Amino acid sequence: MNELLLWMSARRSGPAQAFRSRVAELGISHSGRALWRVAEWNLGKLAHAEFAPAADGDGWRIAPPVLAAGESLEGRIRAILCGARTPALLGRLAGAAGPQRIEVRRQENGPDIVEVVASTGGELEDVARAAGVRLQWNAPLSLLCCATSPKAVVLQPATLPVGAWGVSQFSKSALDWQASTLRIATEARSGLYRFRSDYGTVHLLIKDGQPWTCDAAIGKYRILRPRNGVLLYSKADRILSIRASCRPPTLIERALVLCSGQLPTFMDGRIIFRQVERSVAQAAAAVLGQRIIEMGTQ
Repeated sequence: MNELLLWMSARRSGPAQAFRSRVAELGISHSGRALWRVAEWNLGKLAHAEFAPAADGDGWRIAPPVLAAGESLEGRIRAILCGARTPALLGRLAGAAGPQRIEVRRQENGPDIVEVVASTGGELEDVARAAGVRLQWNAPLSLLCCATSPKAVVLQPATLPVGAWGVSQFSKSALDWQASTLRIATEARSGLYRFRSDYGTVHLLIKDGQPWTCDAAIGKYRILRPRNGVLLYSKADRILSIRASCRPPTLIERALVLCSGQLPTFMDGRIIFRQVERSVAQAAAAVLGQRIIEMGTQ
């Protein structure tokens, strides 16, 4: 992944096919999914790059380099290097920070985590200025402030697909997809439905009998209620976990990933985000329209 990020940083942008070919050339391995799709997903979540439709056309573009700082904790401020990454930039950052203030950690399926640790805000600003890297304060909260609540997303009217589709409905009680039929979807007054065929997948939200085009994550959080208990938070461990079947929209997940710079892990059917401060967890819950369940409480 380090080589892929360096290549993207040098190219700055490009078509989707060039990205997929480069992933194949580098032999990035992952089981169960297309290699390029995993790389695209992870680089986007880590705020290194944008991919279609966020990027122009159907291609990709690298994000500008930035030190994404979180909240001050125990007298220390941590900032994650995101965006474009070149040997020259890494050299400047290492020289500006010094070995005592920079940490580089490997992670599976993603580029190395490059983190700068400072005692004061002024110290972190000095490092960023000397390295020529922009500094973004309170990056996770800033992203969440830019995120649109799923219930406020404007949807476009649609028509139900016809033909040979596999149909599922998202169950609010089971928090998972349940087998359904086209007839049930046609007669439904409300609900989130998924239509699958050999040519792709379509998600439609039905409200008052009218189907609307809808991203799966947006649709789920439009129908979920706070009582569904999707979000769990441990203040002691600073861990926010979310039901894996209720993965949040991209921008919200990116904000949660930036808390640690580490890709989320999966455990017992939940997505685990680490080093999430309570203020960030509460902000994410507010945007999603959900209630946080504190670990050990109800």
